[in-house]
Amino acid sequence: MDQHTITLIRDLLIIVFVLFAFFLLLISTFLWVKIYKKINKIFIHVDNAKNGINDVVKSVNTSKNLFNNSSSIKSVAGAFGFGAILLGFSRIFKK
Repeated sequence: MDQHTITLIRDLLIIVFVLFAFFLLLISTFLWVKIYKKINKIFIHVDNAKNGINDVVKSVNTSKNLFNNSSSIKSVAGAFGFGAILLGFSRIFKK
């Protein structure tokens, strides 16, 4: 083999290696975007659940304060508190 043929083979190998590296970069970028979207979806769901739990806690604290402050309407306050708990749990699991 002469020097020209060796140079052509070397250049061809470099081109193939660069194309292979670019192909791997494209695949890894595509997979990273898919993983990022799934992780982002999980974090959005967790944030919604956290907000729902905060609403439940606020509703329970409000009904507890109503129980403590008014003895004449304890049954009404209990019903409102229970309703607030149910609404809070429905907010947690809504889509």
